[in-house]
Amino acid sequence: MLQNLGDSQMNLRPSHRVRKLQESQHARAMDSPDHRFHALYEQVCQRDVLETAWHQCRINGGGPGVDGQTFADIENSGVDNFLDELEDELASLRYQATAVRRVDMPRPGGKIRRVHLPTIRDRVVQLAVLLIVGPIFEADLPPEKYAYETEKGSLAAIRHVQRLVKTGRTEMDELELSQYFDSIPHDSLMELLARRINDRHLLQLIKTWMLAPVEYTDARGRVSRSTRNRDRGRGCVLGAPISPLLVNLYVRRTRK
Repeated sequence: MLQNLGDSQMNLRPSHRVRKLQESQHARAMDSPDHRFHALYEQVCQRDVLETAWHQCRINGGGPGVDGQTFADIENSGVDNFLDELEDELASLRYQATAVRRVDMPRPGGKIRRVHLPTIRDRVVQLAVLLIVGPIFEADLPPEKYAYETEKGSLAAIRHVQRLVKTGRTEMDELELSQYFDSIPHDSLMELLARRINDRHLLQLIKTWMLAPVEYTDARGRVSRSTRNRDRGRGCVLGAPISPLLVNLYVRRTRK
């Protein structure tokens, strides 16, 4: 499964304290496969974590979400002000996820690639969560699978396949998971997260992104919102920074 989180973090340069925190949690997760981590939400709220998440979000780029706010808007009004407000909302438990903007991009042959853009504000918080929980779930990744780590991203998987080919291994099985993002049941996914996360605030934060409505513009230019994921109790939006981790976590459950 090459649903890679590592590639999205290749340019990430955490602060020394954040890096040490990640290393500590990864080591603890490796040493104790059954350990459940607590007080993770507090770590997400820390300023250096949010700053690192902002810088990565800025590097990744992308268009605005439903609020229309761009990176230029945030920089013009002050990144510190933006992070101050976000830190305060998180620390006081007032943060709420906003709707996700759907963008339909034409592809060759008349096909459509449907992607979703959370607001920059939501993207920063999702990346902050990834900084904290990514190393924990990375420790659970079997050695034959490539997904979370920068060193085990899609490029590393391709190099591994090339090495196998050179040794005479020329047969390969290919599996495509059609519309997999839309099919993941929320309850089962939350159970998987809770096996490692013993922090109700963080779990609730992640769940709010699963339940966020999707806003789209139809052919007549009318703006509508869909609560399909919430109504069905399943699905992760394609394009949200947190989604690759959630998808990989569920894939690891179903394919061992």
